[in-house]
Amino acid sequence: MHWRRRRWRVSEDLAAAALFASQRRVLVDRLWAPLCLAGLNVRLPEASAQILLNVLREVLDAESPTSDLLLPRSDLSRLLPDAAAALLAHRLRLRAAVRSLARHAGRWRLGSRAGVECDAVVLALPPDRAAAVAVRGAAGRCDAGTD
Repeated sequence: MHWRRRRWRVSEDLAAAALFASQRRVLVDRLWAPLCLAGLNVRLPEASAQILLNVLREVLDAESPTSDLLLPRSDLSRLLPDAAAALLAHRLRLRAAVRSLARHAGRWRLGSRAGVECDAVVLALPPDRAAAVAVRGAAGRCDAGTD
């Protein structure tokens, strides 16, 4: 493996997409892009090449059982998200557009059509939007947008 000979290092950090620029698009789309998203929780163009190589080194070049491949026997959404949604169904609001989010008297106030107050909020947003909301939230009020 090419990267193994190079001791899993790049001379300078760059976008992870550059690691696979010479490979066929179908291979990148079906193997490397999903691996990057699963391992780093970011897409190839935004991911660090060195960090992705570190993860690949631990998975592909490690001693067993560190690098054992485990395949689920059932749909993983049934194990966690579906079970959690069933447990919290009476308190869970899905696909609810929230225009603002503010901390008030130890609770969260959601600016939406329903005007909800709650103890906890899960921001199901892309990382860049969640980070922006969290930064503004630290100041006491944050606008989450309208979509």
